[in-house]
Amino acid sequence: MMKNDIDKLFDTLEGTFDTQEPSLGHELRFEQKLKALNNGKNGAKTGNGSMYRFFLAAAAALVVALGIFVNQPDGSQGMELASVSKEFSQTQDFFTVAIREELKKIEAERSPFTEDLIYDGLRQLERLELEYDKLKIDLAQSQKDNRVIYAMISNFQTRIDILTNLLEQIENVKQLKAKQNETTRTL
Repeated sequence: MMKNDIDKLFDTLEGTFDTQEPSLGHELRFEQKLKALNNGKNGAKTGNGSMYRFFLAAAAALVVALGIFVNQPDGSQGMELASVSKEFSQTQDFFTVAIREELKKIEAERSPFTEDLIYDGLRQLERLELEYDKLKIDLAQSQKDNRVIYAMISNFQTRIDILTNLLEQIENVKQLKAKQNETTRTL
């Protein structure tokens, strides 16, 4: 009797549960909110050493979360590119490893000067991840349509392009900062 009541309850609630993962950049937004709260309450009490450790911990958590996010299926009814053929499996593996490596490089360059750039880049990646999830569903529904397959590959290539561009922008910021430091020293 009670089991039937529970089954009926879950049947009525089906589709209303929030089962989505937090979006990319969630940790960064949370960190910024905490930082704003701390600056408002105790301002200069946080030393550079503890802030540096906090950034390292946040960066490490983000790398781990992104690694899991990139490699794990999202539980949707979609079909991965790797399930089409052995060649496409190798293609997906190549892009996944390349994206992971680029993300590691970006995390290594994280600083207060590059934070906004990295945040924007991760938001762009998040949008592409959402598009890719839709493409996985399209692939399953279209029974391996070549147009969907090529769109998935293009999505991977676009992510790599964004990450490469982001690394170039970070390098430009570092060079500008170095020039500013040189100018300040000579004055």
